[in-house]
Amino acid sequence: MHYIHRPCELEMDHSAYMKFLLSNYDQLRSPYSFPMTLSFIASPLILGQAWLIFSEEEYECVGAFSVVFGTGERNYEDREICQLSVAYLQPEVRRTPLFARTMHLLLQRLEHLNPEIKELHVWTARNSDEQRLLTKLSRLDGATRRATDGDLELYALPFHSLKMYSQSLNPDR
Repeated sequence: MHYIHRPCELEMDHSAYMKFLLSNYDQLRSPYSFPMTLSFIASPLILGQAWLIFSEEEYECVGAFSVVFGTGERNYEDREICQLSVAYLQPEVRRTPLFARTMHLLLQRLEHLNPEIKELHVWTARNSDEQRLLTKLSRLDGATRRATDGDLELYALPFHSLKMYSQSLNPDR
C-alpha cells in the first residue's frame, strides 16, 4: 500500500487533522489533561507545522504528526530545538515501512523549515507504548533521556544522529 504525506495548509486539512486526532484521543494516551493535550494538538496548525498521512487507495487518514520549534522554557526562541507535538499512526500501519518513510520525510521537512535544527525533543509518559522505540532512539550518538519529577521522560535526540538512523532504515526501498 502507498501513502500520501500532506501538510495541513487548507482549512479542510486543519479540520481533518483535528477530527482524526480527536477521534483517536484515547489511543494517544497523553499524559496531560485534555485541555493541555488539545493545545499540543492544535498549536502546530497555526504555525504550519502539522501533517496528515493518507492511504493512497482509500484516501483514508491513517496518521498525523506535528512539531513546534523552540521550548516554553526559553519563550520559543531556541529554535534549534524542535519538539514533537504529535506522532500517531493507526495501529494497523505501525509495523509497515510507513514509519520509516514518515520519519525520513519528517526529518527532511524539519531541516527545510529550519536548517539550524540541532535536536528533536520527545516527551512521553513513563511505561508508555512508545518506550521501546524511544529507548532504542536514546542509544543514538549524543542522545539523552531525562526523567522529570512527575510521570514524564524527555528524550533529547540529536538531529544529525536521527538523520543517520533514518537513512539506515532506507525508507525508499
